[in-house]
Amino acid sequence: METSSEEIGRLIREERKKKGLTQAVVAKSAGIAVNSLRLYEAGKRQPNFDQLKKIARALNVDPFSLMDFDMASDALFNYPGGDALIKQRLLEVFD
Repeated sequence: METSSEEIGRLIREERKKKGLTQAVVAKSAGIAVNSLRLYEAGKRQPNFDQLKKIARALNVDPFSLMDFDMASDALFNYPGGDALIKQRLLEVFD
């Protein structure tokens, strides 16, 4: 089951608030428009994998913590360089 836009938005918003950051600060750090972050958090748009990685980096969390397993595996297998990311994640898990 793929993570819904609403669920991704909820996870992003929770992480942002947990860290005490404003949307403006996270958006600037992620290099995205504040309005885009607002739409993601509201569940009206879903970030692509590149955008989600930028947001996760701005929040200092693993991007995979912002999505479910199916979405994460789809992102890895359909993302250029996904094989390297899979190997890296597996090494991190088993290290």
